[in-house]
Amino acid sequence: MSMRLLQASSDTPIALVGDTRIERAVFWQRVHGLAAAIEAHSARRWALVCEDSSWFAAGLFALAKARRNIVLPQAPQAGSLMATDAQIDAVLTDIPARFADFTTLSVNDISLSENATAFMPDDTVLVETYTSGSSGAPKCVAKEFGQLRREIDALEREWHARLDNDAVVIGTVPHHHLYGLLVRVLWPLLMGRPFQTRVSLHASELRAAATASRNIIVSSPAFL
Repeated sequence: MSMRLLQASSDTPIALVGDTRIERAVFWQRVHGLAAAIEAHSARRWALVCEDSSWFAAGLFALAKARRNIVLPQAPQAGSLMATDAQIDAVLTDIPARFADFTTLSVNDISLSENATAFMPDDTVLVETYTSGSSGAPKCVAKEFGQLRREIDALEREWHARLDNDAVVIGTVPHHHLYGLLVRVLWPLLMGRPFQTRVSLHASELRAAATASRNIIVSSPAFL
């Protein structure tokens, strides 16, 4: 099912920044531009820290294409990296000022590639996520991309019949946690549905979105 990533209509955007569309060609040009910059860098273990979910997704695919080790800290702060024993070589980020003590590559400094070819990351690419640390030290949860892809296929089998293909995915959960990574970013991305790039933290935002389009809300019991 996740091959839909490679077959989705070019008329469907990858993501939305408010009402602004991020077209599929632009997303993949970002991915290939980032991958070229990463491949030119000697760092092997990269923390991926982006507030914007579309840049986060592009960075994830770019690091996978470059065959780098991917680490997702539990929060977009330098302290989150220091709270783990992740042994980071560099940080790929859209907020470089927060990581002045690390070697950084800013997504804002990357040139778009002319290449807009979509691809699926290799199943063996490893993604390290971390628990929040609310009940002790943050714990590493490592997943190969193949595991993530199979979990997304299971989600789609369960929910596909009840969802419109062009429904916009909106989330109240951050993408750097495993649940947000899977359901708010990778699920719509691999299944060809657009997602909002910013977390919605207020019920009024969700109500406003619901009047504008068909939505899928990815949330948590605490928020609901």
